[in-house]
Amino acid sequence: MGNRRLCDVLVVNTGYGSNQRIPLLSVLMSMSTDPFQVYNRVFFSLFLLLLCVIFGLLIHMKPLVGELTRMGGYLESQIGWTTLQEHFPQPLFTRARSIEEYDRPFDVVVFGDSFSDDLSKGWQNYLAAATGWSIITLNMNEIDIDRVLSSRMYRSAPPRLFIYESVERNFIDNHDRCPNQDGNSVHRHPEPLRLPPANPMAVEIEWITMDDYPQVPVEGIGITNAVNYLRKALYRRIPDFNPTEVHEFKLSRDNLFSNAVSDRLLVLTRDFNNLGVTPHQIATANCSLMALQSRIEAAGRTTFLTLGFPDKTTVYADYIEDPMYRNMSVIGLFENEPGLHMTKLKDEFKAAVEDGVIDFYLPNDSHCGYLGYQMAAYAVLGALERRDLVHQ
Repeated sequence: MGNRRLCDVLVVNTGYGSNQRIPLLSVLMSMSTDPFQVYNRVFFSLFLLLLCVIFGLLIHMKPLVGELTRMGGYLESQIGWTTLQEHFPQPLFTRARSIEEYDRPFDVVVFGDSFSDDLSKGWQNYLAAATGWSIITLNMNEIDIDRVLSSRMYRSAPPRLFIYESVERNFIDNHDRCPNQDGNSVHRHPEPLRLPPANPMAVEIEWITMDDYPQVPVEGIGITNAVNYLRKALYRRIPDFNPTEVHEFKLSRDNLFSNAVSDRLLVLTRDFNNLGVTPHQIATANCSLMALQSRIEAAGRTTFLTLGFPDKTTVYADYIEDPMYRNMSVIGLFENEPGLHMTKLKDEFKAAVEDGVIDFYLPNDSHCGYLGYQMAAYAVLGALERRDLVHQ
């Protein structure tokens, strides 16, 4: 008997031959006319049914991999990707969790967010493979930038290149004030400082499936994971109510992802941070980035570059059926700011999706797949070459 049948019936020996299958709820209701006991038995029946549902989910649920499936309460079997993704079994850059781990000179310092935090498929691997440069990455959510710039190693042996990486949705919130509102010293440009010649490396790259990818440690698997899915799936049934940090869009195309529901787009609700952004906020954020650039380049020993990753909503905006969310993007305003050294990924990423690249951003995650990281690394090199700072 399957799990479902086990939950639906109770096998009772009547004493008159073979066992008979009798509905469990009917048995419980007929055993007593005491309202309190009937209530307890009904409650027990519902509880048993819930356990059976959870048990069934435990059998069929895949371990969590994407942040959107975990945070939104979705099944990896429906949302997860099925294409192959590139993976570096031996990462080519150092990821520091504390300023104390920045204990030796590096050619490149990356100060970034979660788009720079994945050792096995991070864009830094592609940059290191193409150049041979030594790279260290520090997470802006764990280490303050002032501690980096004032650290002993940074002051005694500054990097040749400082890359400030940020996802689009954080540009405004993380740069809400300008330390040089009068503009003085913000637009200084020291003489170009050449980086070490590019010396490509022969590296090992593997292709992996989603099942090979490291599982999300938060909430793990098991009963907690199943209950989390049931709770959040129930929330999604309530109109105009979504207490999670994940939003689901209907798309006009169904060939952009490799999952079972390829006409749907999951995004973080934080992508909506840019709704209603004012020109003053844009100007302030630009000023803040320019001030940081001037601060890094002031001594004439380090080149500064901003690497901006477009939001997932920006990359897929042309295919979102709800028109309210098609024009939220602000990253192009920063990419085209005169004087700000910055990569220009928005148009390249959107073109890749338009050309039919599947899983350019992963369907179960707010981050891009391997091709997006590869393009980001080459965009860094291209930005440096245009300034005649490096030759391959």
